[in-house]
Amino acid sequence: MNPRLLVLIVVSAIVPLSQQAYARIGETETQCRQRYGGPVKVTETEDDSNYKMDFVWHGIDITVNFKHRKSDSESYSSDDALGKMTDEQIDAALAENADGQTWIRVPDWRMAQDGYPNNEGWNRSDARFFAMTISRFVLIVDKNYNQEHPFDTRLGYRQEYIRHRQAVLLFYEGLLFVWVPLNILFGIAFGKSRGRIGAAILWALALGPVGWLIVYNGPDRRPKCLACAEVIKPGAKICPHCRSSLVVP
Repeated sequence: MNPRLLVLIVVSAIVPLSQQAYARIGETETQCRQRYGGPVKVTETEDDSNYKMDFVWHGIDITVNFKHRKSDSESYSSDDALGKMTDEQIDAALAENADGQTWIRVPDWRMAQDGYPNNEGWNRSDARFFAMTISRFVLIVDKNYNQEHPFDTRLGYRQEYIRHRQAVLLFYEGLLFVWVPLNILFGIAFGKSRGRIGAAILWALALGPVGWLIVYNGPDRRPKCLACAEVIKPGAKICPHCRSSLVVP
């Protein structure tokens, strides 16, 4: 066979295969257009070096985020009724972005700990890239993606979860170190005025200011002089108000 003809046959076989491969993080817009064709949507920012493009390619919806005109994250979803990527499609996307490295599966318990109990995740062995499933999407991203990136896209769910967790933690810290001591102090103060310190603390911890009012408007359990009805100290023998004897004959 003619050698030149053989080369043409090999090249014609390789080119379609390369065109059907998933794009790699770090590719330019031109490379993504050559691979996927024209975008169906372009989302721009004030900084024209950072933008987002949506493609439809071989039944897959693809979103590519560009930072400094290079792809730094790509998400994929099937456009069928279920919208889920198959295991083969996920493996192909990971393989195209391996760049000689291996993808290491993140344990399910760690994904749950990070706020993604129903998602799968992978770290690349060089610690540069992270991949995960989010609902029906598969996201592959540079780990520096969230730094100075103008788009709040699917990876922003993790940031939102972290902010939520920090807010919850701050709330419980406030309860423990501010609200509880404050209610104990007010419970003691209101309880002393009614002779019901223990009950006042419990009411205050349970209902806050409402508990203070319940104790304050409740029965007065402090000892009183039988003669003048003034409050006296427990164990007193003479009323300090009317000087009556408090000793029972």
